Amino acid sequence: GVEKGDDAFKVTAVLKNIGEASGDEVLQVYASSVNEEDDRPVKLLKGFKRISVEAGKQENVEIQIPYEDIMFYNPENKEWKIDKKYNIFLGTDSKNVKLIGELDF
Repeated sequence: GVEKGDDAFKVTAVLKNIGEASGDEVLQVYASSVNEEDDRPVKLLKGFKRISVEAGKQENVEIQIPYEDIMFYNPENKEWKIDKKYNIFLGTDSKNVKLIGELDF
């Protein structure tokens, strides 16, 4: 899920290894601004974490993303700003992601 904090948001997930051998996976967090006024990239990688999971086990994963990492620069007033809404995705690469929550500011 996605949880807002004071200076950052937290993404939490459970990673299960359903295979018969221990393995590593890199979970990636992508943010997508839902700003209809400005042209924004579709998805931007904002955080990742490598996790080792033993065969048949599961691990709880937590990734913190500071709000400053999702800001965009506004050249008109020369300030960094947070958009009103972001979709947050989690996956193993940019093509293999799942929408896990939204952030509203």
